Amino acid sequence: MKNISIKYILGVVALAGGLHACTNLDEKDKSNYIEGPFPSPSNEQTYQSVAYQSLSAFKGYIGAYWNICEASTDEVVVPTRGGDWGDGNKWKDLHLHEWTENHAEINGAWEWGYGGISTCNQILYTLEQAPQFKAKGRLMAEVSTMRAFYYFCMMDAFGNIPIAAKLPTEDPTPETKPVAEVFTFIETALKAAIDSLSEDVTVATYGLPTKWAAWSMLAKLYLNAGVYTNTNRWDDAIAACEKVVTSGKYDITNNFTIIFSPDNGPGNKEVIFAIPFDAQKATGMDFQMRTLHYASRATFLIPSNPYNGFCTLEDFYKSFADPNDQRNKMWLEGPQKDAAGAPLMSDGRQVVLTPEIKFNVANPNNPFDVGGSFEGKGMGARSIKYYPDKNSNGGSGNNDYAFLRYADVLLMEAEAKARKANVPATALPAINAIRTQRGAAPLVALTWDDLLAERGREMAWEGWRRNDLVRFGKWEGKWGIKTDADVQKRVFPIPRKQLDLNPKLVQNKGY
Repeated sequence: MKNISIKYILGVVALAGGLHACTNLDEKDKSNYIEGPFPSPSNEQTYQSVAYQSLSAFKGYIGAYWNICEASTDEVVVPTRGGDWGDGNKWKDLHLHEWTENHAEINGAWEWGYGGISTCNQILYTLEQAPQFKAKGRLMAEVSTMRAFYYFCMMDAFGNIPIAAKLPTEDPTPETKPVAEVFTFIETALKAAIDSLSEDVTVATYGLPTKWAAWSMLAKLYLNAGVYTNTNRWDDAIAACEKVVTSGKYDITNNFTIIFSPDNGPGNKEVIFAIPFDAQKATGMDFQMRTLHYASRATFLIPSNPYNGFCTLEDFYKSFADPNDQRNKMWLEGPQKDAAGAPLMSDGRQVVLTPEIKFNVANPNNPFDVGGSFEGKGMGARSIKYYPDKNSNGGSGNNDYAFLRYADVLLMEAEAKARKANVPATALPAINAIRTQRGAAPLVALTWDDLLAERGREMAWEGWRRNDLVRFGKWEGKWGIKTDADVQKRVFPIPRKQLDLNPKLVQNKGY
């Protein structure tokens, strides 16, 4: 991250100790929704800093929420390597779709989402009580948009969820609402905010929700409307995408790797909404530590040894077949070298990363353990899409996270048009336009499976794979050693801790 909006960083630092948001939902004497107001800010700049706390909280997206939406799919797997990454079998349970209402990462995702919603509600209440000032309408629209982003994530993951939208009179134990009602709440909030959001794409608006971010999220909402409400909204999805396309604000780069590099930032014409990270001031970008082999410190000159955990499954890796496709560079596999070009050594041997993961299926008690041997440590291709940062701080890099991206908008529009026509080849021109920019050969035909595979190549490790698999009807498929085909697993269970805190919550069907 370089040259990001200084307002964002200052807002995070200024509010880190002074803004109370209820995110510790383990405590029985606290609810998800606490009454305000905040200590009254004294000037417009302080109000602005308050508003930006809703963005700071969103950094947690790449924690438990990202984990449950990726490690449960065919593109991310976290095998147990001897004594490492056992973690009470939580990664195994995500892979096998054997989670329960007591799963730690699922509860963490809920706490992140409703902690963020609570923060947004408190900020909106503070701004509502404030005297009129020039930026008030825009700041309220930005926070309302951020709250809609949180709600989208929670609806997508959990389906029927409570809606808490006001302070100080909101019921501290709101009841579960049908997913269609949550859908309408999100749609209404985004549409109401759009006119007050900035349409500028500059250093000053980088990391903030703009009109184009709101339209992109509406497109995501409409593209999945059939999943959420059983009513397709293809025309609305196309129209929302067109708002972004015709704005002329964005473009596809012919250098895929710079989108995710440690020095990415406001100059990137593909990123519509970024989560800014900074190795010193806005920490948390730790993908390099999760995925790299223990010895890869010597390859990328990062300051500490990585954790050798997250990788991808062999079949997903093999879907990156075109040797000229720039997107292939996101993977590490084969014999590894250090920064000087010499063999990367571990245990007296050159490290070799093998795409095949040999699960221990002969051991029914622990089939996920690939072993702590030299070979076990090297199983699985590793993602360096968010390129390892040699200037990281304790494993926290400077790469900003691309939450909404222009290529995704083009893919969504192409898919919506194809689904409206019920002809997958309708999307072929748009798919090939993106492939050409990525250096890949054009496709001559396109099936629905091809379209999903292309989304996989373009959007891998960006948090949308579970969403895509459900929409394409592939969530019940087989990958790795996962065979579960239960359609109830399309949403996660409401965590037991939350059911205990709020007796009005209703557990999802099948749990």
